[in-house]
Amino acid sequence: MPARKAPVIPDAIIDELLAGSDTKTIFDPNGLLDHLKKAFAERVVNAELDDHLDGEDEVDNSRNSYGRKTATTDTGEIDLSVPRDRAGSFEPRPCPQQGRPYSPWRARQRGQGDTGVVDRTERGRQILAAGHERVEEPRLEDILIAVVDGLKGFPEAITAVFPEATVQTCIVHLIRHSLDFVSDKDRKAVAAAMKEIYRAIDAWDAERKLGEFEDGPWGQKYPAIAQSWRRNCQQVIPFFTYPADVRRILYTTNAIETLNSKLRRAVRSRGHFPNDEAATKLLFLVLNRSEKEWKMPAREWAMAKSQMAVIFGERFIRAMA
Repeated sequence: MPARKAPVIPDAIIDELLAGSDTKTIFDPNGLLDHLKKAFAERVVNAELDDHLDGEDEVDNSRNSYGRKTATTDTGEIDLSVPRDRAGSFEPRPCPQQGRPYSPWRARQRGQGDTGVVDRTERGRQILAAGHERVEEPRLEDILIAVVDGLKGFPEAITAVFPEATVQTCIVHLIRHSLDFVSDKDRKAVAAAMKEIYRAIDAWDAERKLGEFEDGPWGQKYPAIAQSWRRNCQQVIPFFTYPADVRRILYTTNAIETLNSKLRRAVRSRGHFPNDEAATKLLFLVLNRSEKEWKMPAREWAMAKSQMAVIFGERFIRAMA
């Protein structure tokens, strides 16, 4: 498929646009460039609504006046006049109806030297992809540590693309899975006994304490627990190679679970969607809003940073660049 050529604007049109304009203020806020962005965006959403109404199953749906939206661009905010439909099923791409509008001009860009790693560094946590065509995925060049739950095939998929990545099982998930074998009255005591395993000094100490648990009363009563830990040992052992400060960051995937919970609540509150694209856009907005709430890195990061620099060396330095 041939590459799409960039649109060429005839000089005559450009001359007509520049006529009577102060060239010094073209790129200023509310200058000619902002007016062009506003005009183009409003033209696009009007054309989108026409296309939406042509494809609507509801024959009674039609235009229903205009609303006001604010779009954030690289030069500031612009006010848009956005058309609406009577059924409320139209959602323009440049400025979605739910929440704060997201502008296509603010799609995430990454420089050549940025690894795009999802991290808890000074840049905060990041969502690499939202499954929305307006988001440009960061260029992911390396993964230092991937913390995953028990989804089968996940570790293999990661290391197939990033062979140097360390894949670590979420310890919290492993504990929860272990407690699924335990009766309610024993859960608290068994959880306390398992602490000795994941608080071990190193992998050798963890193996010894797992053996002690296995031979002890709880291991004898619930043999499936030790078996589960041994089945996952390849993704558990890396946890014990890190100092305590780093372990606190690798301990759980709760941040992802919290995010997934927000997505589920958003879908339940909406109830139904006219099509898959509408559902995708809602999820994108939830992800976009959640990412903006991540202002601070994990409190353990300051302590863990020097440890990770020693462990990963040049790879860590590149990730922080």
